Amino acid sequence: FCHSREGGNPGNLLFLLDSRLRGNDKKGLISSKMMVFGQTLSKRGSRFMISRTYNIQEFIDYVKDRDLLEIKELGDREYDSAINTRSQGERKDRMSCFLKYAEHISGLLFFINCGVKPAGIPNNIFLKFRPIFENLVTKKQMLPSILDFFSGE
Repeated sequence: FCHSREGGNPGNLLFLLDSRLRGNDKKGLISSKMMVFGQTLSKRGSRFMISRTYNIQEFIDYVKDRDLLEIKELGDREYDSAINTRSQGERKDRMSCFLKYAEHISGLLFFINCGVKPAGIPNNIFLKFRPIFENLVTKKQMLPSILDFFSGE
């Protein structure tokens, strides 16, 4: 139903879902799980999360074959959702999961935007980003030199 009303733009689809979850869903069209980009996303508070367990590998697997702009948009949304979940009064022992996950997403976005390896991201996490950038190089959305950052495996 979203493609015909919103022109098929994935960003519009996510915005439509997000606006309905904020109380504008008068017809009850949104359930606790929703398919977006062919994947089931988990509802956390009033937002959808890609990784239900705050696992950066789940997020990487979800976005690794996407276009650059999609990755940026999904990363921004995932970061915001992780921060919002953290601030909704979750147990303190789980807060470190939210913070680490948000930090890893933030590091990925920083690297995409700046082309500089983020200082706060452990090397083992940073190396997991490689498939994303290999795909972006293949799609000619990034220069091959970006892969030099991953040569220290």
